[in-house]
Amino acid sequence: GGFLCHCGREFDSYYDCSWRMVRDLPYGPYKRSWLAFPQFRVDCPECGVVTEKLAFCEPRLTYTKRLAAEVALSCREIRSLKAVAGEYALDWKTVKEIDKQALEEELPTPAETPARLLAVDEFSIKKRHKYGTTVIDAEAPAVLWVGKDRRQETLEEFFSLFGEKNCSGVEAVAMDMWDPYEAAVRKIKEKGEYTLLGQLQVRLDESRDHYWAEVPVL
Repeated sequence: GGFLCHCGREFDSYYDCSWRMVRDLPYGPYKRSWLAFPQFRVDCPECGVVTEKLAFCEPRLTYTKRLAAEVALSCREIRSLKAVAGEYALDWKTVKEIDKQALEEELPTPAETPARLLAVDEFSIKKRHKYGTTVIDAEAPAVLWVGKDRRQETLEEFFSLFGEKNCSGVEAVAMDMWDPYEAAVRKIKEKGEYTLLGQLQVRLDESRDHYWAEVPVL
């Protein structure tokens, strides 16, 4: 066969070649097994000079696809990253990278998960020095998306991924009265229901504070 570019074009000749080594599945008693092969580059008129597409290995990664699949499967057994790393003689950061990539491929995208009622909340990262955002289908319930911070742009990114059709089907969003969240929601819907649910949370917080203030100290 020829040399395949990532855009799908196939070539009869290559631009240059170099040897590459990647980790593969353990072989017998040997945890560390390496696969050495010639890696070709092609001069594609659309993509430029790029590494050829291979069925068994991704560009720039130091391990084969089948090793990654085995490691990801081991991570599903609710074992620690350290334990899985020890089994395959890999760095725990590599195991974490493989597990994260596998989860991203398995989980549905926001566009594939329409929801009628949404709940938006923040969560603490690194002992409250940083915050993230989580969006939940309040009826399922199920986590639809997690953002790395709590800015207006964070929630806008979710709505962009959620898609115009799904956004039009949302009837209400429950959230704290955090200005960036509210501003993001106002961009896709009229103010009414969202403000009501936000104010409801404020009233619940006030009622809870009032209750605890009335409880006698024993």
